[in-house]
Amino acid sequence: MSETEDETKGLEMGAVDYITKPISPPIVIARVKTHLRLKEANDVLKQQNALLIENAGLKEDVERITRHDLKSPLNPILAYPQMMKDDENLTEKQVKYITTMESAGRKLLNMINLSLDLYKMEQGTYEVQPVSVDLMQVFNEIKEDSRIRLKAKRLTIETLIEGEPAGESDQFMLQSEKMLLYSMLANLFKNAVEASPRKERITIELKHEGDHSVAIHNSGAVPKEIRDTFFDKYTTAGKSGGTGLGTYSARLITETLGGRISLDTSEDEGTTISVFFSKPV
Repeated sequence: MSETEDETKGLEMGAVDYITKPISPPIVIARVKTHLRLKEANDVLKQQNALLIENAGLKEDVERITRHDLKSPLNPILAYPQMMKDDENLTEKQVKYITTMESAGRKLLNMINLSLDLYKMEQGTYEVQPVSVDLMQVFNEIKEDSRIRLKAKRLTIETLIEGEPAGESDQFMLQSEKMLLYSMLANLFKNAVEASPRKERITIELKHEGDHSVAIHNSGAVPKEIRDTFFDKYTTAGKSGGTGLGTYSARLITETLGGRISLDTSEDEGTTISVFFSKPV
């Protein structure tokens, strides 16, 4: 049976190869060796795939255990400040310090919980539960948490709303999740502080025109070798101990919240990272 339709039928029924008469022993041996090598390679791939699945499951277990173990030491960090503030002998400055410690502990707890949320975002299973959030309040918290870094580099911060300097009582409201916004914007702000030259200005510009937009600008430039992969996982350059997860998580959170993120950078103009959120219809 050597007609084309016979060969086609055989392959459709599950055959992976065929030989025709008259049989040539060297060709038969060569084909058998080829299929043995393919079989061995396929077996190796199956073993590697099984190992990857096992490792992925182990990684999830380790991460869950780690999150649990990290939460345990936080219990006294969160409980003791509240107990200490009940002491009437504390000065105003001491109360301020204790409150800052308590706030930092709560943020750390939220970030531990966020690590699980990021996994859900990667899997596309995270469900957003939006509420009204004031971005001015979020940025005030970020600046307060970053004050030591800002002071060390002697940086100034300028916040604009619709192009005008923002006042202390101004608000910038949008529907979102506060913890996700805080994590995303804190990462972008931290990058701006690290990349900015000393004694320079970081500008935060908020706009309601068109889409809701947030733009963070600093005078430094992103290295050319990572500009095309800036928001990719594990992308980093020039940072000792950098994980390359900050801008990746910022992109992941932005997209989960239904927004988009972009980078504009050059040696002459510095770097601006812009985040856009569509207004509700």
